[in-house]
Amino acid sequence: RETVGIALYLNEYPDRQIYQAGFYESNRFKTQPDGLVDSDGIIEIKCSRGHCCIEGPHVAQSVANMAACNRQWIDILKYCETQAINADDNKWVTRKTYRIARFERDPAIETELYEAIATKDSSRLERLRARFDEIAATATSQTIEKIADDAIIESLSLQKKQYYASQALDTDSIAPKLAVIEERQGRIFAHYNEGSNQEMGREIREQIHSYLDLMTL
Repeated sequence: RETVGIALYLNEYPDRQIYQAGFYESNRFKTQPDGLVDSDGIIEIKCSRGHCCIEGPHVAQSVANMAACNRQWIDILKYCETQAINADDNKWVTRKTYRIARFERDPAIETELYEAIATKDSSRLERLRARFDEIAATATSQTIEKIADDAIIESLSLQKKQYYASQALDTDSIAPKLAVIEERQGRIFAHYNEGSNQEMGREIREQIHSYLDLMTL
């Protein structure tokens, strides 16, 4: 779903330019971000089937990204697909949302993270983990979870199908089956979170049959 995240970001900020990122290394960190933005930014796409919150490890990764790439800010776009029951027809639907959080470079926290890792200081690392979790929670509370534009996602889906067709794959038979598997995986995760073991087991059994069906094509 990284391409979806990039498309949503450019729709939000049409004047920005995103460049493909390679592998970067500083004297402290090594990284390969999802993309470079304009002259001094980075974009990192995170995807989930559970929630649209920024998480502590995302913040830690951002610190390393900015240090290794020598960039001054990073935008994290969190994209989420969750399964929910439509109240109108009682059918499962996929809810697609995203949020964008900006983090500025902080040399002091870069040094703290590097030294904690280098010394393998568990207590120091634990304090940093708690700090990153707190920063992530603040970023989540200060940003807006938005509904993703289905037209953008459908356009990308069409491009994917055209790409598959150009690779001589039988898109008409494969793509629908992959879509069913992908949507069911979201429902499995939802049942797991809700503690609905019986429903989760039923979905897992159906998923196994879908995988077997796909393998016979």
